[in-house]
Amino acid sequence: MGVAAMEGRIAQVEGAFQQVSERIGAVDRRMDSLDRRMDSLDRRIDSLEQRMEGRFNALDVRLNWLTGIVVGTWITTMLAVLFHR
Repeated sequence: MGVAAMEGRIAQVEGAFQQVSERIGAVDRRMDSLDRRMDSLDRRIDSLEQRMEGRFNALDVRLNWLTGIVVGTWITTMLAVLFHR
């Protein structure tokens, strides 16, 4: 096998490696883009979780008041029935 033939094959291999490198670079850029989108999505989800926690905390306070009113009304009604005489 001659030197010229060997150089031709080496050039083909180098070209193939260049193409693989370009494709890997493209995949790497796409992965970086997806990574940024996932980070953005994580921030949005965290924001929604904080808003939901705030709303559920407010709802807990309302439910405690509602439970107190219902139990108080029930106790008052039972006392009125028991001590009606």
